[in-house]
Amino acid sequence: MNNPVNLFLISTPLQLINVIEAKKELNISNESSVVIFMAYSINLTVIKKIIDPTLWKEIYFINEDLEALKKHEENFKKRRLFAVFRKAASNFSKIKKIVKQFERVDNLIVGYYLNLENLHVMNSVKFNKLYLLDDGVATIDINNRRKNNWSFFKNQSWELYFKMAFKKYFLNYRIKHPPAACFFTIYDIKQGLNDQVIRHTYKEVKKQIKGLSKTDEVFFLGGSYSEVHPEMLIETEYFDYLSKISNYFKPKHLIYVPHKDESSEKLERIKSDLNITVRVIELPIELFLLNQKEMPKTISGMTTSALPNCKEIFGEEIEIVAIKINSEKVVNKSSLAVLDEVYGYFDKISDDKFKVVSLD
Repeated sequence: MNNPVNLFLISTPLQLINVIEAKKELNISNESSVVIFMAYSINLTVIKKIIDPTLWKEIYFINEDLEALKKHEENFKKRRLFAVFRKAASNFSKIKKIVKQFERVDNLIVGYYLNLENLHVMNSVKFNKLYLLDDGVATIDINNRRKNNWSFFKNQSWELYFKMAFKKYFLNYRIKHPPAACFFTIYDIKQGLNDQVIRHTYKEVKKQIKGLSKTDEVFFLGGSYSEVHPEMLIETEYFDYLSKISNYFKPKHLIYVPHKDESSEKLERIKSDLNITVRVIELPIELFLLNQKEMPKTISGMTTSALPNCKEIFGEEIEIVAIKINSEKVVNKSSLAVLDEVYGYFDKISDDKFKVVSLD
């Protein structure tokens, strides 16, 4: 393979949206673009539906077998550690084999900076420039981690800490901050000394917006706050919030759009216990709305990056309401610093069409 190429490391459908913007802004041709997908099963399913092969010179999947990937994820949930680490070693071997083809790349464009496999590639491949795409509001935390040179072991659950330690000390993952990077982002951040920022406004995505009619609906974008480990909110507190949110938006029709990690059992309880309509949407909400003939009058959520994304894409076309989580109700206190960063940014960009509301 002739070098240099532009190498993309992608794991979610949202990152593919940002790829479109980055390729246009950085004048990267399809003929020089190579992508490696390292995705969880639910993201892989959507990626395979929306990926356009004509945009890429070559496409690699670290986990292309969907059933095998689901089995691996089940093993992780059930803490079958030997099977989990055997699969991790196999994936690592595959990544190294792919990356070895490239003596040097022109641009290395990374979808999620904190992914351990991505970090290893960033510290293994020679490149002219490293670009970091947005993967939601995590950009704010990532910028702070780089500015302060925080350890990757900081504020991790014991499970992730153990997983990270295994990969670093037994598989020889290179887990450290690359010396310099350029954030390609919608966020107004103040970068560290060696970093740069290119702000974009979804110019390419906005070209798809047509005259959309509005419904008298509110899309509330849910989250796995009571299901992550360690949990952020206990489920009863989360359901209490949903009840208050439903009352807050009356008489508008509230539609709960679940996060991909929320369980079907929990969604059934939201329907039966709270009498709230649940609508499962596979695509990122930003892409979903672009493909509809009508859109809700209001988008709401708690900490989801879809809120600032929709503000940037749809502007005056839609009202956005961020519901603030009361810090006293947060179970996992290590997440408070990130919550402060997120809501601090939401307050910064708030205006007549983007509100931050406390219901406590």
